[in-house]
Amino acid sequence: MSRKYITEEMIRIIEKPEDLVTSREQTRAGFIAFALEKNRRSTPIIESAKSFIAAAIEKKMATEIFAQLQNKTLSNAANLTVDMQLVNYCNWLLKL
Repeated sequence: MSRKYITEEMIRIIEKPEDLVTSREQTRAGFIAFALEKNRRSTPIIESAKSFIAAAIEKKMATEIFAQLQNKTLSNAANLTVDMQLVNYCNWLLKL
């Protein structure tokens, strides 16, 4: 690094290589803060994407799934054996 980019303040703050080392505690705290922020940002997306997909749905289960679609517990559902439902489900996933 050319000396013209190093400020006087940097010279006072960084006197030896060890001054640039991040402690284990600081690294851990940074990773935790980052993970919590990712979790905070992703929660609304995950909540809006709750869905159910299956290939063999019994009548009782279909009734429960339909009720969850109506009360907005689920955002989407599909039976893999019904082509149009599968196509619509895939299109929905791509728009998330």
